[in-house]
Amino acid sequence: MGKFSSTRSLAWFVILTYLAMALGSVFAFIRMAPAIEVIIDHNGRSQHASERMLAALAESSADGLAGENKEAFLNALSIAENNITEEGETAVIAAIKDLMQADPVQNRTALIEAVLNLSEINREAMLRADEAARHLGAAGAWGVVALSLVGFGLGMILLRRIDTDLILPLEQIHTVFRAHLSGDRHLRCAGRHLPRPIRSLFGDINTYLDETMRIDRKPEEE
Repeated sequence: MGKFSSTRSLAWFVILTYLAMALGSVFAFIRMAPAIEVIIDHNGRSQHASERMLAALAESSADGLAGENKEAFLNALSIAENNITEEGETAVIAAIKDLMQADPVQNRTALIEAVLNLSEINREAMLRADEAARHLGAAGAWGVVALSLVGFGLGMILLRRIDTDLILPLEQIHTVFRAHLSGDRHLRCAGRHLPRPIRSLFGDINTYLDETMRIDRKPEEE
């Protein structure tokens, strides 16, 4: 049973390899989805708030923020302040608030630069998160490729084992019986390094053919 057991074990290895490949693919995509969601939910929200602040500054007059523009600016600043996710955002938001309290008109250029800095921090964070998601996806893809190659190699070994341990012996049995029916009573099954069940089957077939030939000879001897 040794060779049949090893062939059966090899078949299980092939099955488990492809199962691991399927589960690995699902795991990689599951890990990528939250990363992309974080990009959109956190940094995207702060990025949008920065754009709203810049829009309010662009629409304001030379006298500074007032009315709806000021309200829109402060609302966007509040959103950014409540959505701090990156290092450096706290200091930039504090600087924006200080500039607003001091003199928004005189500090207009510095205020725009601070808002742009906040936008840049979130943009870079989004790029880093996107790159991390891409690396995770690439690692998952290469992992699937590696498992596929392992599965392919094991599959080729399994096919060779099946061919050597099962297909070729069956073909030999077929050849021996066809020869026996055609009148060649001396051809027998033979083979080295075969699984024990196949060797046992060969022995039984050869014994049967020997017994058949002995029975056929009895009338001739009588």
